[in-house]
Amino acid sequence: LKLPFRGPLLHPTQCLILVLHPSPMRFVLRLLLSSMAATATWLSAARPLLLLPLMLLLVIVAETAAGSGGQWFCNHNMPWEECEQYLPAERLALQSFLRGLDRAPLPLAGEFQGRGIVMSGGPGHVMQALANLRVIRVKHASKIPVEFWHAFELSNTHCEALREWGATCRSIRLPGVYPEYQTVLPAIMLSSFRHVFWIDTDITPLVAPERLFESEAYKRAGALFWPDHWGAGCKRFGATAWANHVTRHLLDLPYDRDVLTHIAEHE
Repeated sequence: LKLPFRGPLLHPTQCLILVLHPSPMRFVLRLLLSSMAATATWLSAARPLLLLPLMLLLVIVAETAAGSGGQWFCNHNMPWEECEQYLPAERLALQSFLRGLDRAPLPLAGEFQGRGIVMSGGPGHVMQALANLRVIRVKHASKIPVEFWHAFELSNTHCEALREWGATCRSIRLPGVYPEYQTVLPAIMLSSFRHVFWIDTDITPLVAPERLFESEAYKRAGALFWPDHWGAGCKRFGATAWANHVTRHLLDLPYDRDVLTHIAEHE
């Protein structure tokens, strides 16, 4: 059952799938509230005595929904009770990583050179990268250098295909396991570029990448970020923009529903 619904933080092009919704109680609450005025008008005319049970039902649903949002959220595949067991080790690992950065020597002058695009991923991302490299090279006639980072996942065939479109294969030589999207930050940090344009392999630039580096906004701020398609209103893919996401718990980050940078995931 596909029901379009436009909530306060929901992207207009998104919808909620009732049978797959991870929080059906919240969905029912929103659905009831959105139609409560019309329902109450009908009830007041035809069944006045049924208004009280309806309002009691709404209160019960609201309390249940509010209570279910109090826990910290890790991801859709790991309940909070299981996630909580890993938090002390994750916190120590993060603190150790930050201490290591503090002790690391500053880069030598000229160690990072020029500007370029950085991507990362495994074999399943190569076709996406090739399609968008073709856009960059042919449509925009851009010769900007590109590095494609991977955790020893790509074969020579993959790297040769990337090389044909001007991308260099590079492997992350830091110890560790990098599931899903966890190659992103190491790829940016290890890149040889002084000015990095990070893009996911499924991003298609509509203008030449060089224009971002030449923009006044980049020259003024030294960094540009833009919101991803998913935000706090998406209950399947917008988790890192939720107020109760575990990263906010670990890093003690503030959350304000009126601030765009808090309610949107970022690229």
